[in-house]
Amino acid sequence: MKKVLTQIHVMLIRGKLCDLPGIIGIQGKALRLLPAVEFAVNAKMKRKEPDYWDFATLLELAVIENKFDVAEEFFYEAKPLAIESWMFGTTLANLSKILNFRKERNENTTELEKFIELFN
Repeated sequence: MKKVLTQIHVMLIRGKLCDLPGIIGIQGKALRLLPAVEFAVNAKMKRKEPDYWDFATLLELAVIENKFDVAEEFFYEAKPLAIESWMFGTTLANLSKILNFRKERNENTTELEKFIELFN
């Protein structure tokens, strides 16, 4: 189950939700998977001390849902746990993928671009 949720998370980030054959038919239905990924992360955080990746995942999910105030809270939780510079780089790369995907779909990206500035 963890492997499936991880794969779903990666596809959510890449904006390739329709690439999940047999599970998802259209983009909107894919958003139903967000609570499953969020539940898995929160369950892990109850069992173990949260790490950078827990907060980074919740941050990315919040961005996907356009909940930038929530994403910002997770940013500040994740920031002190990013013990290696590449950790922030990975999250920033994922956010850039979301940004590019939204630009390709002609969606408003103003808030996302403003949020990404936190990483600079």
